[in-house]
Amino acid sequence: MSVSLDRLSSGAPIIVVRSAGEQGTGVLHKLHACGFRCIALDAPRPTTVRTTVAFSTAISAASYTQTVEGVKARYCHIGEGETLPPDAPAAAILAELEDCWSHSVIPILVDPEMTVLTRGIIRPAVVVDAILSKKPHCNGLHMGLAPLVIALGPPFEAGRHCHVVVETCRGHDLGRLIFEGQALPNTHAPGDICGFTTERVLRAPCAGMQNAQKQIGDLVLKGDVVALVGDQPVIAQIDGVVRGMLRTGTSVPKAGFKVGDVDPRGDVAYALRISDKARAIGLAVLEAVVRWQNGCVPLPSFVQRHVNADDLAGAK
Repeated sequence: MSVSLDRLSSGAPIIVVRSAGEQGTGVLHKLHACGFRCIALDAPRPTTVRTTVAFSTAISAASYTQTVEGVKARYCHIGEGETLPPDAPAAAILAELEDCWSHSVIPILVDPEMTVLTRGIIRPAVVVDAILSKKPHCNGLHMGLAPLVIALGPPFEAGRHCHVVVETCRGHDLGRLIFEGQALPNTHAPGDICGFTTERVLRAPCAGMQNAQKQIGDLVLKGDVVALVGDQPVIAQIDGVVRGMLRTGTSVPKAGFKVGDVDPRGDVAYALRISDKARAIGLAVLEAVVRWQNGCVPLPSFVQRHVNADDLAGAK
């Protein structure tokens, strides 16, 4: 069922999602489908591997758009530089957001520092941190950013950095909502597909510039050269379908950096659809939002705020 345009451009709550990568896209796709007005904030040069199922691909696309499973996102390029200028006119930002929502499109701003929030240009009902940086810092996330702040995975702590943490570790508890404490530590182990884990991940042999030799959806055999980093080859360790590939021209910072992955199931369709993990995480975020809206325990009893057009602060 499609979402009506007037629903998206009228009184639906605004939800900001930090990162439009693979997992962030799963969150954005689910929330958009349920009628929320979403905004994605991302970095100027995302290192997304599964580019066919990531809205962040719009940032480097010639059309500034990316469609994933029937939902379109658009990069709102404002100013001359790569990143949203800190003094970008509020009116220009608001016009871009409203235009996207009126066409049932998810807007993307290159604003990793969340200046649209700190400047008060938008006042979201919910902020979701979907960066999954796997680093021991919390990306400036705090519970004062919105009435409901949700974070995906470690190192966030519910009750300290955010109101809710979503478990991102594959297994029995994937998608579990955590209201006190943290998610499981990052195992650094890829998920098992047909008995393959580390073998299916393509890693850089060195630092350098990525040059893809195969595209997402291509069938490859063990031993095939799938990419070059600098002048060094990246070799497929198993037979399968290329499911992820870092975009040509992306700077690879170090040896061992993930530049792609191969799906041993051999089904090209899987490379073009949101993963089971991203769907589960998206559903978990949706559950947290609905529980907050309906005042269901154990979420704290926030004063419910359905954000309307007047909450887009700033000059029009």
